[in-house]
Amino acid sequence: MCAMCKFLPAYDNRMSWAILKKIRNAIRMIINEESKINQNSKSLISLFASEGLPVEKKIMDECQTFYIAGKETIAILLACAILLLALHQDWQDRAREEVFRLTMIVNEALRLYPPVPFLMRHAAENDQVGKVRRSSWYTILLGPRDSAHLLGKL
Repeated sequence: MCAMCKFLPAYDNRMSWAILKKIRNAIRMIINEESKINQNSKSLISLFASEGLPVEKKIMDECQTFYIAGKETIAILLACAILLLALHQDWQDRAREEVFRLTMIVNEALRLYPPVPFLMRHAAENDQVGKVRRSSWYTILLGPRDSAHLLGKL
């Protein structure tokens, strides 16, 4: 890739610039709100401002540091875990069993306590599904446990 390519208005570059612009605008908004509300506070923004550095640039640098640090640590952790599993084949079977058990537990928890407890649907017009007729004013609530039973009877 050429050194000048990152300055060309290609699709990826335009998308990156747009995202960067949104991030900068959000940071500016937070800085402005914080400076209006807490002029004498000990917040991170106030500390950056007291150093005499441009607050926006300092916060952007800190955000990038957190992102890179998090990405690097996870990548190293996964690489080491894969290496250990490759070296100890007997651990692979035990890990596979644990993942299977954990998946079953997560699925059961989602079944019992779904993140969306029910869906509300309002008919746009008169409709008939199977033997059931619905008027346009009709509203139906479907829960995860109810939907399979309702669909089986239609």
